[in-house]
Amino acid sequence: MAPPGHRNSGVSSIVSLLLHLLILSIIGHVEAQSASGTPLPAPTKAASSATVVQSIAAYIYIGCYNETTGDDAAGNVRALAGGNMTASSSLTVASCLTFCGSSAYAGIEYGRECWCAPYINANSQKLSDADCTDACEGDGTEICGDALRLTVYQHKSTTTSGGTALGFQGVGYAVVGLGLLGVVFW
Repeated sequence: MAPPGHRNSGVSSIVSLLLHLLILSIIGHVEAQSASGTPLPAPTKAASSATVVQSIAAYIYIGCYNETTGDDAAGNVRALAGGNMTASSSLTVASCLTFCGSSAYAGIEYGRECWCAPYINANSQKLSDADCTDACEGDGTEICGDALRLTVYQHKSTTTSGGTALGFQGVGYAVVGLGLLGVVFW
C-alpha cells in the first residue's frame, strides 16, 4: 500500500487510460454523426410503387438486415465493416454496387449510404423486406435501406450454386477489448 499522500501510479494510469478511451469514443461518435457537423435531413420514404432491385451485374439481393452499431453484443461495429463507405445525395443501387466493385457484400442504408465489406457481422439479422422502406436519393423508384437497416447485396462470386452462402464474422477485437477490461479489474 502506498504511504499517505502518495498516489498509486498503477491505478492512476489505468484510470487515465480508461478516461482517454472514453473521450476518444465520444469524439469518434460525434464525428460519425455528420462529417460537416450539421444533421442530415431524413431520407424520403419510398412510394408504394418502389421496388427492391433483385440483381445488378455481379450482385444479387439477399435481404434487409439490421445495423449493429448500437448493439453491445456486436461490439458496436457496423453490420458491414472492414471495407469502404461512401455517401451521396444521388445514390442508386447501381452506383453503390459499382463503388463496391468485387467486395463480398454491399449494403445501402438511409437512402444515401453505401457500405462495402468482406463479411456481415454475425449479430446482424435478416429482417422482413418491409423493414427497409427508404427510397434511394438518386432514384426514388428503388429501395435503399432505412434508418439502421440495410438493403444487402452479395457478390455472385461468394455464393454457392444452391443459393446464398452468407459469410458472417464475429467481432474478435471486441472480445479482446473486454479481455483487457477484465485484466484492468483483476
